[in-house]
Amino acid sequence: MKRWALIGCCMFFMWAGLACQGTQDPPEVPDVPLVELEPYLVDLLVVAQQEVLFKAMPYTIESAYHVSHIVTLDTLVHETTYQDVTVIGLAIHVAFEETPGLCKTLEKDLIIAGDTVVYSASRVVEESCLGTAFMEKSIYVENTVQIPGRPITIVPYHKFPLLGLIESSQADAVKVAAPLDASTLATAEVKWVMQDEVLYGVFANRETVHVAALSELGRYATSITFADTMDDYPVETISPGLFKNHDYIVTVVLPSYLKVIPTDMFRQASALEDVTIPAAVKRIDARAFSRTDALRRVTLAPGSQLETLGKEAFGQSELAHFHVPASVLRVDEHAFYGSRELVIYTDHVSRPSGWHHDWNPQGQTVIWGYDETVDNGIIRYATTRHDTVIILGLSPDAGPTELVIPAEIDQRTVTQIANGAFKDENRLLSVELPETLEVIEQKTFNGAENLQSVTFAENSQLHRIDHAAFRSAGLTAIEIPAGVTEIGTWAFGEAGVLTTVTFAKNSQLTTIAHRAFSNTALTSIHLPAGLIEIGSSAFSMTTDMHTVTFAEGSALTIIWPHAFAYSGIETLHLPAPLTHIYTGAFEHTTALQTITFAEGSLLEHIGAYAFMMTSLPRLDIPEGVMEIGDMAFFGADALTLYTVHASKPTGWVSTWNPSNRPVVWNHTSE
Repeated sequence: MKRWALIGCCMFFMWAGLACQGTQDPPEVPDVPLVELEPYLVDLLVVAQQEVLFKAMPYTIESAYHVSHIVTLDTLVHETTYQDVTVIGLAIHVAFEETPGLCKTLEKDLIIAGDTVVYSASRVVEESCLGTAFMEKSIYVENTVQIPGRPITIVPYHKFPLLGLIESSQADAVKVAAPLDASTLATAEVKWVMQDEVLYGVFANRETVHVAALSELGRYATSITFADTMDDYPVETISPGLFKNHDYIVTVVLPSYLKVIPTDMFRQASALEDVTIPAAVKRIDARAFSRTDALRRVTLAPGSQLETLGKEAFGQSELAHFHVPASVLRVDEHAFYGSRELVIYTDHVSRPSGWHHDWNPQGQTVIWGYDETVDNGIIRYATTRHDTVIILGLSPDAGPTELVIPAEIDQRTVTQIANGAFKDENRLLSVELPETLEVIEQKTFNGAENLQSVTFAENSQLHRIDHAAFRSAGLTAIEIPAGVTEIGTWAFGEAGVLTTVTFAKNSQLTTIAHRAFSNTALTSIHLPAGLIEIGSSAFSMTTDMHTVTFAEGSALTIIWPHAFAYSGIETLHLPAPLTHIYTGAFEHTTALQTITFAEGSLLEHIGAYAFMMTSLPRLDIPEGVMEIGDMAFFGADALTLYTVHASKPTGWVSTWNPSNRPVVWNHTSE
């Protein structure tokens, strides 16, 4: 591998945009500072005209070096054409300044013909530091290596100024070669590929020079195009995980004969934005595109033969849409898990038997029996073979809009608004929603900061408001239709100007989920009788919310952790069916002066820190409370506790009252 590291140094000077010119006088030595390199973490570093051009994989040196600030390249060979040769030669002389005025010079000479090292020498010379170092007999191999019968032209390098070069036999410049400065990426996109110690490909300026049996990729390449054939044989396979954890690859053109996108192939390829899947591909294996933070588009080539999507194939990607053709008869579990803004289009009219029952556990929008997408100049929508319409968002041509969505478009029923359809849509000022709408999907109006009002049609069939549906929206007030049974996580969270939420008469609401109203400007709320649970942090950080009341006959059973933490509640009367108040449910509600429990309270559990840092002067613990957690009343400095128990029940942990607040035992109701 040593010879490739040396060759890589030489070749990169040209690919990094440094011109090969005729013989010139040596440049003047500029007055520039030395480059400091940290010990044990030094990279192969090349600097030209005070710009870092690229660096290679880390290697270890014994001590820190200052690189002498000028390197002059001199060549002793002439342009020559060779037949069937790997590389002809390279000589490097580099001065390291360990201490002021004293340098160690590493001299290397290497000549390779075919697979034979014709000449190699390495010397370290300690001498007075002259402030310069020299590279001599440096040459550049213009064409791709290892192509039998194809000539290779040797172009000599001539003098040009450099700031410095560090070279080590441990550095593997073949596998990693890159411009370090992002500004040079457009002109120096370079990548080397190795397999079995043979150089198979060099990529420069967004085009493939040569590829075969691709197995490893340097991390700084940004655009790769694969050859369809190698020695007249179709390229049908690519190594699993080839682009895994790659930070810079943006676009990839895959070989047209490829049959499988293997496991982990693009996993955590954080810059990948766009991929076209060749028609010959039949499988996209497990996690092939998972955690691709920038991936917005995956296109299937016409005539796609795709049959299988593996487990988490597109998990936690940023895909906006994906089309599943009729040929796909198997989709494994969690295929799109975590890709919350994804809209899935499919030719199937219902779930095929080969699709795992848990293929879409988060309920991303699925357009079954997809027909076409229409843009009427105001909105974009999809039609289906079920004679239904799914709203996709505003038209690019629309201006500030007060949107009225009808129950029917083109004599087809509007049943859905897709995930994220109006996310961050600041042109939307108000919206009227039809009675046919059943769900407000994930992130539908998330971040719509200018959305001031949402109106639901009379007889609305809405039954769920999903995750982050109105998160950070500009709403000041909203009335929730009677049929809504669940308000999802973050549904209205961080809607910073939302002051009023009301529930329609005969509300069927049973669940308010995690952070549903967290960080809003609510001043009060009256919760419907059918509500069973209030999720973790559901009303946390609502510092202006002074009043919370429950409808007569409330069925509330559970208050989850931190549900009202850091809220402004002053007085609270908790309903009888409540059995559990979990960790930190009312912590830091510093204005809280009074909590009472309804007659016949069924409360069993008070969690750790549940009433920490409140202003309660008194709390009567219901008789059925047999569990109290750690520091449940810590910091409630004015509190006196009353209980019917004669002594601490075994279910009250030893640190339930570390502040030693007064406890009145054997207390009976006054």
